[in-house]
Amino acid sequence: MSENYYLKNQERFVREFNHDYRDAQNMLEALTDLQQAADIRRQAVEEFIKLLPDMPYIGGDRNPMTRWIVVAAHYIAFYRPMKAAGLSAEQCGRMMYDLYVQKLSEKSDEQWQKEGTYQTGPEYIDLMKRWAESSKNYKHLPGWVVRYVEGDGEEFDYGIDYHQCGCLLYFQSQGVEELAPYLCLGDFPEHKRLGTGLVRTRTLAMGDGVCNFRFKKGRDITQDWDTEAPTIKRSFGT
Repeated sequence: MSENYYLKNQERFVREFNHDYRDAQNMLEALTDLQQAADIRRQAVEEFIKLLPDMPYIGGDRNPMTRWIVVAAHYIAFYRPMKAAGLSAEQCGRMMYDLYVQKLSEKSDEQWQKEGTYQTGPEYIDLMKRWAESSKNYKHLPGWVVRYVEGDGEEFDYGIDYHQCGCLLYFQSQGVEELAPYLCLGDFPEHKRLGTGLVRTRTLAMGDGVCNFRFKKGRDITQDWDTEAPTIKRSFGT
C-alpha cells in the first residue's frame, strides 16, 4: 500500500543515507568535537528511520520527485540533533550543501554532459510541458504544482514556475521551515554540472510566492552558496 512505501524500502533508504553522508562526521567534527560529532551522526540515522513512516507519499518510484522528499527528510534528520547541540540551520545547510557537491562528483564529466544535453533538448522540454499540465490536477497532494514558461529567445530558452513545492510543505509540516531555502541552493551546483544556465531570483521558501527557474543552455551559472546564503540568513536569522 502507498502509505507503507517508505517502510517497505527502509533498507534501501538507510543504505543510501549512510553512503551519501559517510563524510558527515568529519564535517561535524569541525563544528563540535569528536564525541558530539559521532553522537549527531548516530542520532541522524535514528531520526531518519523515525521519519520514514510518515513521509509524504507522492507516487513512490513512479514519481521522480520522490527523490526530493527523501532528501528533505535527510535535512531534517541531521538538523534536529544539530539544533539540539546548539548548531544553526545555516550550519546544517552548509554541511548538507557541501556533501551534495561531493556527491555530484561521483558522476563523470561524460555522464553530466549526456544528461545535460538531454535536459536542454526538445524531448525533455516536452516532458516539462506535460508535467506542468498534469500538475494542475494535484494541488491537493503534498507534491509539486508547476507552470511551463515559453522562452523569450534571448534571456532564456524555457522556464518553470513552481507554485507549490513538496519539500517546503514537508518542512512546514515538521516545523523546520527555516531549512527549506538551504536545500534549494543545491540546484545551482547540480545545474552547473548539467550546463543548463539556470537563473533563479525568487523562491517559495523565501516567501516570494513562486520559484522562477529560467534556463539557457551554456550560460554561466553564477549563483551558489556564497551568493545566496547571506540573504537567507538575513531573512531567517538562522
